Amino acid sequence: MEKKCPRCGNKFECKPDDIFSCECADIYIPPNLAFQIDSIYTECICAKCLREMIAEFHQSRAEGKKQ
Repeated sequence: MEKKCPRCGNKFECKPDDIFSCECADIYIPPNLAFQIDSIYTECICAKCLREMIAEFHQSRAEGKKQ
């Protein structure tokens, strides 16, 4: 099913009935980030946004450890 990403507005193919074929199936989302995403968005977000959010999450954690 085609969806619109609530974060970036781009359209993407979501497969909730076949999650192993979904574009996000191979993306590992750290549990703390998954909780944050779930608290912000009620719909699926695209794989591009997931990857960006994961990178930002890791960057913020790395910066926090430097302080």
